[in-house]
Amino acid sequence: MHHQTQQPSPRPFVPVRIYVHEAIATLVTGAQISSPNMLRHDAVLMLALGGASFTVHPPEGPPVTLQAVAVAPHVRHAVDATGCRLVRLAAHIIHPRFPALRALLKEPVTTLSRAAFAHFDERLEDAYHGRLDMPATGVLMEDIIDEVLAHAAPTPPVDPRIVWVIRKLEEDINASFDEMAATLGMSQSRLSHLFTDQLGVSLRGCQAWGRMVKAWEMLTWKRPDMSMTEVAHTLGFSDSSHLSRAFKRRYGMTPSMFRDPSLVEILHTPPPPDGSRVPVILSAS
Repeated sequence: MHHQTQQPSPRPFVPVRIYVHEAIATLVTGAQISSPNMLRHDAVLMLALGGASFTVHPPEGPPVTLQAVAVAPHVRHAVDATGCRLVRLAAHIIHPRFPALRALLKEPVTTLSRAAFAHFDERLEDAYHGRLDMPATGVLMEDIIDEVLAHAAPTPPVDPRIVWVIRKLEEDINASFDEMAATLGMSQSRLSHLFTDQLGVSLRGCQAWGRMVKAWEMLTWKRPDMSMTEVAHTLGFSDSSHLSRAFKRRYGMTPSMFRDPSLVEILHTPPPPDGSRVPVILSAS
């Protein structure tokens, strides 16, 4: 289906523009997005614009230079996109189609056909230049994920107990693992194994992911009035330096860079009506 491009008033150029789609996916555009080794829980898709190429350094083996790639969740990698206009789409572990992406991406780094995404180029250019509004960019993200999964085998829905725990951690990121497991009639070990089986991340890993997401949201658009030290202590980091190091490992940028409007513009959709970022049903169907 063709979606008409919406073009609001042009925005001033910034090196990095971040679109946050209902907290389940993020689209990042930038003139020279290069990053050191990062370890993301997300499934990451990267597309070059204008025929340029970028280089991905996988955890093992030589660097790969290409125009379209998918990086599997939990894979440490570095990106060199100097001189390349790059679009990076991250589908977070609470995205309804994350299980399908995880099942599809069996290798740490998967080369994609750039030609398969050529029909998105007009909208990708609009997003890159800030001409696409947030709802239209959310549609673009879902269309790109649909393209990647066009021929993927269906995957079963995520166990509802996983959804329940993620929502509990959203309410209280320091919620007791033992208490949550007991409520579900399981041992903490069994619950963690269930997480690993379904999402590829342990219960503790999911908590760490949620803590970083909360830190990112508080520092950028939810609580810009709070200092880094206040955010760090609120979320259980020992100090602002600890938070800053964790931030750079995950996002490739420091918190102070994210907070600089001359470097980064952040656009996001309002939270869902029920106040939860977690979809009611996590399903790949």
